[in-house]
Amino acid sequence: MKKLSIIIPAFNEENYITKLLENVHSVDTEKIGFSKEILVVDDGSTDQTFQLAKNAASKLPEISVLHQENQGKGNAVQAGVKMAKGDFVLIQDADMEYDPNDYLPMLKCLKGSVTSIYGSRILGQIHFFNRGFPFVGRHPEQGIGPWMAGVFLTFCVFLLYGRWLTDTLTAYKIYPIREIRRMDIITNGFDKTQHIKLEHSNLMPYFNQIITSEKTGMKKPNPLIFSHALDLASAITTESIYIGDNLVIDILACQSSGIDGMYFNPHQKRHNENVQFEISCLSQIMGIL
Repeated sequence: MKKLSIIIPAFNEENYITKLLENVHSVDTEKIGFSKEILVVDDGSTDQTFQLAKNAASKLPEISVLHQENQGKGNAVQAGVKMAKGDFVLIQDADMEYDPNDYLPMLKCLKGSVTSIYGSRILGQIHFFNRGFPFVGRHPEQGIGPWMAGVFLTFCVFLLYGRWLTDTLTAYKIYPIREIRRMDIITNGFDKTQHIKLEHSNLMPYFNQIITSEKTGMKKPNPLIFSHALDLASAITTESIYIGDNLVIDILACQSSGIDGMYFNPHQKRHNENVQFEISCLSQIMGIL
């Protein structure tokens, strides 16, 4: 059974958090093939949000609660992603603007797929309330200006990416966790060999790019192979980490390219090098990420 990780960033939501958690818990996702975990990230609330969430978690084992200093919603979401153990991630605002019962039709669309699902308020207004021409999909309480801005964004996205998203700001969103925690391989090896290894070990779905010295024409510790990998992955150094078991060609090389290194040292060999992270067991990775 696939698992859905529901991340709830919360700041000063004591009026809603208890009821929200009850509502989220009551949604029976298992009947359509998804278990769920609920991850509340309290973003430095100054009211009783954290304690109320902890109270709920003490009664419902599927709820986990994390407290952090106030760093904004985006950072709270990232903290939740680091905790997530599911196959898919959904972001739930704590103010109860959206109805958790809407998880079910989205998950039904997702079943048997690994794509992303976006909720559309525009389509909801069209299908359920028949709000068509001239202001297609506009909620009665939405101003003409914001509605026109939304239409403009839809056209911009279509022109840039060729995708027609009726509600670019969206409501609920569900992502495959592997799209958020993207992993790539950089290796001094042959392309075919690496693909065979990953396919036979059933690890292929977890990696996006396989960057080999055969394909790029350069080997580690050449810094160009790390720059090439970042370009292929559309990643930046400050949001990337490289895990390797060779201190010189993996860790020191990536660090010289501005990428944080995590040295996998299962035999705990002694050395005098300065590395950002060092682990002896792969299970330690999640405690760092």
